[in-house]
Amino acid sequence: MRHSIYFILITALLLASTHIFGQEKFDGEYRLYTKFRGEKECLEGNQASSKVKSGAAFMDKKQNVSGQIWKIVPVKDGYYRLKTKFRGKDECLECNEAGSKVHNGAAFMDKCQNVSGQLWKIIPAGNGYYKLKTMFRGEEEALEGNEAGSTVHGGAAFMDKDKNVSGQLWKIEKLNKDFVPRVDKGSSSTWSFGYGKIGGDFKAMSKNGEKNNITSIYASDTWHGVHRNNGDSDVPMSAGLVFKPKKTVMHPGNGAEHLTKIRFTAPEDGQYAVSVEWKAIDEQAQNIGTAVYTNAKGVEGKTDSSIQSGYKVIHKKLVSKVNSTSTYKASLKLKKGEIIQFEVGNAGDAYFDDALETKIRLVKL
Repeated sequence: MRHSIYFILITALLLASTHIFGQEKFDGEYRLYTKFRGEKECLEGNQASSKVKSGAAFMDKKQNVSGQIWKIVPVKDGYYRLKTKFRGKDECLECNEAGSKVHNGAAFMDKCQNVSGQLWKIIPAGNGYYKLKTMFRGEEEALEGNEAGSTVHGGAAFMDKDKNVSGQLWKIEKLNKDFVPRVDKGSSSTWSFGYGKIGGDFKAMSKNGEKNNITSIYASDTWHGVHRNNGDSDVPMSAGLVFKPKKTVMHPGNGAEHLTKIRFTAPEDGQYAVSVEWKAIDEQAQNIGTAVYTNAKGVEGKTDSSIQSGYKVIHKKLVSKVNSTSTYKASLKLKKGEIIQFEVGNAGDAYFDDALETKIRLVKL
């Protein structure tokens, strides 16, 4: 049985109720648009020796070409390198001094090296847009997308004085969109946290709190909910239970109507790679129920009288000892608004020792 100190510690961690919203971190493949040119044109990385735009990077019609697929690679101190699928891992986007004779003073792809012109900062500019600046040109200059037919820098993208112009406002669209639930960011139109009976039953958890690096969303009792350790070190609880850094933990309540649930609502039609792994982290763990339900019409599953009408189970497994796992991976076709629901319950033997480290990720393919 969980020692009472466990509940006391959880309660103490939740005295504050302010969420910590993390700043977005870029790491993956993207398309880069400007407000000026709209979503029909993308920044394209060029071969330095090309006669097109004197080898500089430029805005071009959005199309399925590798020069428009950008990999944003974190470096250090908030800087990134910008690479294209076309030029590969060994070339980076480099800013230029406007008066330079190299590539008409425009930005260009060059061999990745330890130069400040290849170190980019991505700075929020409001309404989903960003400014792109470099260590070389400093805070006073920003990358500007150009009209291809312009005589300014041969129509290529260039560094100019930071000002309020639409060509310097960049929209960064991630390819293969990742969806990961984050307790510290709270519920949204895509992710929500709740409880209820098995299947489609869902009541939103209405309480939340954050203290000592643990953020929680919970029902009436602090331990009945979803928790995340936002810190960089372990948070020991009791009886061997430890919340690991940057990990999410689900814990069910007591009774058949108090399963803990994380719900994904598809934001758009498409094929989604779905994966979840639950791992028992209580030293005394025994009999914890895990399941995945959906109401997606195009997904096959099992139904019975205990499941809400329209829902079906697509994964179900009992976790019975510490470090044992329950995993599910599938590629599912979803319509906008259809639901995938991840649930954990006490399996009918009370709610002690039922903490599950939880990793959920969906990728729109």
